[in-house]
Amino acid sequence: MNAMLPLLLAAALNGAAPQRLPDPPPLPPLTDDTLPSTTIEDAGLRLNAQFGFDAGKRLLRLRYLLHNGSRQPVALFDRGNSLAVAQGRLKAGSAATPTTEPGKDGLVLHHRIVPLRKPAPTVPPIPLAARVAPGAELGGDVLIEVGDATHLRYCLGVAPFEPTLFSSRQSIDGVELWRASFDAVGRQKTLCTPWFDTARLDFESQ
Repeated sequence: MNAMLPLLLAAALNGAAPQRLPDPPPLPPLTDDTLPSTTIEDAGLRLNAQFGFDAGKRLLRLRYLLHNGSRQPVALFDRGNSLAVAQGRLKAGSAATPTTEPGKDGLVLHHRIVPLRKPAPTVPPIPLAARVAPGAELGGDVLIEVGDATHLRYCLGVAPFEPTLFSSRQSIDGVELWRASFDAVGRQKTLCTPWFDTARLDFESQ
């Protein structure tokens, strides 16, 4: 079966040659006192998130930074999946656009690993994770279309970096990128911001 994977991947991508993604425009520094921000801490991990909301375009600019203050490396599940990279929809090592999940309280923006759906696709989207060493930090800067949502929150999936659950290490632009086993789903926890009110342009108190 392993010998067939390259052929299956080629077949899945046949007829749609990957296009080179344009280089992103220069972005301001992550720290910007003009944007509403919030900080979440849990077991030595600290997530800082900044929301820049454009009401006219219904776009959210999410800037986030995870600091690993624990004694162990952690896996950060914000780097998308292997299929998105292979199809040219995502640059390897870059932060992916979060998935969105509407609910009764608002729209949740997710960076996380999810179980492999059943039946499994011919070419599974292997989750990609960034390893963050103790004392190190890593983040991203992404744009998300949020439609008519009035309340938003961001949730970031992390897990202890257990070598048996990760493979195929790459070093890309300072990011230590790994393929994650779907078994890592059971080790994941999420760090979530408070709700952000798009009318008041501020986070609600926890």
